Amino acid sequence: MKHKYSISLMLAIIFIFAIAFVANAQTYQFELMWLLPNSGVPSALVVDASGNVYVADAENYVIVKFDSNGNYLNQWGSYGTGNGQFSYPIGIAVDASENVYVADAYNDNVQKFDSNGNYLTQWGSYGTGNGQFTYPDGIAVGASGDVYVADASNDNIQKFDSNGNYLTQWGSSGTGNGQFSDPDGITVDASGNIYVADANNDNIQEFDSNGNYLTQWGSNGTGNGQFSYPSGIAVDTSGNVYVADTGNSRIEKFTSMTVNLCAATLSGNFTLSVPIAIYAGQAYWADFAYVPNTMDIALTNVGAVADASQFSSCTPATLSTSFQLQIPVILFYGVSYFGDFQYDQGVNLTLTGYGAN
Repeated sequence: MKHKYSISLMLAIIFIFAIAFVANAQTYQFELMWLLPNSGVPSALVVDASGNVYVADAENYVIVKFDSNGNYLNQWGSYGTGNGQFSYPIGIAVDASENVYVADAYNDNVQKFDSNGNYLTQWGSYGTGNGQFTYPDGIAVGASGDVYVADASNDNIQKFDSNGNYLTQWGSSGTGNGQFSDPDGITVDASGNIYVADANNDNIQEFDSNGNYLTQWGSNGTGNGQFSYPSGIAVDTSGNVYVADTGNSRIEKFTSMTVNLCAATLSGNFTLSVPIAIYAGQAYWADFAYVPNTMDIALTNVGAVADASQFSSCTPATLSTSFQLQIPVILFYGVSYFGDFQYDQGVNLTLTGYGAN
């Protein structure tokens, strides 16, 4: 049996710890804990705007609802394939109206309930077509009410309206931009951008709300910004991204940043110095050049300078933590070129990817 547990479960600690403020520093202390009925095993949880906690108990085929103090309120579900029944409820999400959406991995569907567990509707069946699933795992709801489902075995993300009407999908099996190998976790930020934890590709990919690829970061390993089977993901109101790095038994946090960079439009031979970022007072840059008699752009150098004053026409991002950036370099004969860069604290700036979109 394939068992997966999302970052929602790992973030349970956040919801049962009290916040204390000491000398303007935010700290946490243990407040309370509670167990599920019938020796249940939580596979995912979500908290609604009222503070109620909904827990998916995949082993007992139920959704259990508690208040914020852990007092049992309600539960629903049983084993089966009918309305309100489950075979392996592994993903759970809630919308602004406190409706609850459950991704059932083995029944290959999504079911929608009101906050009291009354069945509203469902969609999905086993298959590879539009609106069909093969092990739906992660699920998220955007501010507009659209529902995003990470279909782990079909290696795609599907988008539905709040009633389950199919809208679009993106992704295929592979290692390229916008491709997946077991996408498990999914979340939506305040701007409607979608973040996907791609477990077997050991990376995080970001898309706009229509599935257009924006950027990605991560690789296999144990270092900062590396992953080993990232299976869950969440984003806070400041845009910081939290990843459950399952194989490395840890949580990684990535700081949100706004990058204001320029990409020149050229048609002849050129060399271009591109500002990347200012980190700890140090300015980082990369040099690119057109390769004569080809249609290729080459990276010629990457490094640091004392300050960023030479980059008067393009503004690098000012960062305070390790970073991963995809830099728009140039538009050349209608082709957009980019460079992916990563800097880890105490490690040199490295080029992690480079090519044309």
